[in-house]
Amino acid sequence: PDDKQKERKRRIDQRIETDMLGNRTPHEDRWTEAIKLYEASRTPDPRDPSRESITLPYVHIYMDARLAEEADNTPNFIYTPVEASDSWKVDLLNDVRKHVEARVNLPTKYQLWIFHKNLFGTGIIRLGYQLIMRTIKERLYPDTDDYVERTVPVYADLFVRNISPFDFLVDPNALTLDDAEDCA
Repeated sequence: PDDKQKERKRRIDQRIETDMLGNRTPHEDRWTEAIKLYEASRTPDPRDPSRESITLPYVHIYMDARLAEEADNTPNFIYTPVEASDSWKVDLLNDVRKHVEARVNLPTKYQLWIFHKNLFGTGIIRLGYQLIMRTIKERLYPDTDDYVERTVPVYADLFVRNISPFDFLVDPNALTLDDAEDCA
């Protein structure tokens, strides 16, 4: 990275540490309460012991039933050729889609995303492309013992990661995501 990119990264890191990490979202307490309800870890009310035994199993059952129903309705793609000579493209696109879904473990990530959406009211997925590099020593000339270190790619691939709403930070001065200067 050049000096301009380094300076931008330094400003973003500083903004994350000072502004974003210091400001809790107003929804965090409600999210924590939702997790406690779902996990059945809420402390019993001594005045009303029936509260836990009735409320908590229903929350768990409702969330699991809703997850199963929504996960069954995962997006499905059907490709149709525009012209008769394009029929080979349908098979290629189906193979690519199957490879990507299997490579990034998409069905599992999709279920976790739905679970976060139902429990917290928002689900966040990060899509990207990663290049895994390593450093190797390479001989400069065949007759010498001089080596040079080089960084070479090991492999490159897609990735999909679920981001917990607790770990997702948005610019606290933004009114909408479009107004946000940074997200981390």
